[in-house]
Amino acid sequence: MENPSTRELVQQMQAGSLEALGALYDRYHPMVYRTALGITSDTEAASDLLQDVFLRMHRFADKIDVNRPLEPWLYRVTVNLACSWAKRQRWLRPIEELAEWLAG
Repeated sequence: MENPSTRELVQQMQAGSLEALGALYDRYHPMVYRTALGITSDTEAASDLLQDVFLRMHRFADKIDVNRPLEPWLYRVTVNLACSWAKRQRWLRPIEELAEWLAG
């Protein structure tokens, strides 16, 4: 069986193929996970972000330009989500410390 190109898989995904989405996941999840882990340094957060990236790819499939490489799109979405996660963590830590102090 011929290995379909990324472009073909994206087109199939845009037409509603979950099989194509799965093939794209198999192909690109290591890159997405490494990127998320590099930013978060948290394996659980990186796994959650990995799922979020591919959910967004499915949800916004019609916005992906098949004439452009997919890797930069995946990278940008991963970085944006990971940076948002990091910002939330900065706000959560002081709140958790305050709760511990108040419970103290």
